[in-house]
Amino acid sequence: MNAPLRIYQNVSCSQCGRDFGPGSHGFSHCENHERRLPVSSGLERIADILREADAELALSNLHDDLRQARRAERIAVAELNGAQARYLKATDAWTTTHTADAYAAFTSARAAWRAADTAYERTRIAVMSASHAFRAAGGTEATNGPAWSEIDVVGQLGGQLRD
Repeated sequence: MNAPLRIYQNVSCSQCGRDFGPGSHGFSHCENHERRLPVSSGLERIADILREADAELALSNLHDDLRQARRAERIAVAELNGAQARYLKATDAWTTTHTADAYAAFTSARAAWRAADTAYERTRIAVMSASHAFRAAGGTEATNGPAWSEIDVVGQLGGQLRD
């Protein structure tokens, strides 16, 4: 009848002193354990794998934040363009008719345009912050966010409306 193998918490080599973790026996000479990796190198490799996975997850989360910020920026651009179009239409109506109703529509459209412009600026700052965080963490990206050319009226009216 065979006695059950006793498992020790840590076995080592008497010649070199390296530890090999749990086992049923130690080693007298290095040639007896040449193919077996010491516990420390296995644990270090596991720790490296976990660090890499954490870094990849963090980078993925930052990339998701950047995509979400860019999506919000595209929506803000569309809203800004709509507000600008309504402002231009109200401006034309007021300068053509000079009525009180046209002036009220003009001031309302101007306020809506300013609010949309402020919202756009906030999303633009959020995109820049998310982009910076993503790149600082080692991410690379193509700059495919909305360019000023997409905001058609800002270039034409921006300075006039803020005065």
